[in-house]
Amino acid sequence: MVPGVLQTEAYARHLIQSWRDIDDTLTQRQVEDRVAIRLNRQKRFLPPESSHIWIVMDESILMRTVGGPDVMAEQLQQLVDFSLLPNVKLQVAPLDRPRGVFEESFTLLNLDRSNPLEQCLVYIDHNLTSQFLLDEQRSIYFEKMFEYFHRSALDEETSRTIISRYNRDASMV
Repeated sequence: MVPGVLQTEAYARHLIQSWRDIDDTLTQRQVEDRVAIRLNRQKRFLPPESSHIWIVMDESILMRTVGGPDVMAEQLQQLVDFSLLPNVKLQVAPLDRPRGVFEESFTLLNLDRSNPLEQCLVYIDHNLTSQFLLDEQRSIYFEKMFEYFHRSALDEETSRTIISRYNRDASMV
């Protein structure tokens, strides 16, 4: 799925609401609270805060229709819009390139890039649980994995072109 910090409200709501099919204790209020939290996280990447973010996402994410054609078209346009921000790097890992390493989604948080001793924190967000990894060896492992993924992904401009192509296709449905 599209990383939470780049999701539109409709895309996020559809994903979170879908969990009610599995967890009948999830209330509509909880759904709305989770959507609000997700959207508030996005504000960190918009002016005036403008934290830096670098995302490598699999092309398959662009192919899967979430919430219907209109929701998906809006989501793909938001990816294009975010990719144009100066503090956002967005790359697509194409399906037609061989890849030997696969891993679940993860986030590396580096709070102080100017300090080489600052360890990245690894955040793994599952639908039911979230986890921070504070172990230095595991952090290094995830940093190397991110390097591997971003080297095998398309450059930013080509990625934006691919996203736009999927957006045109979604808009025609």
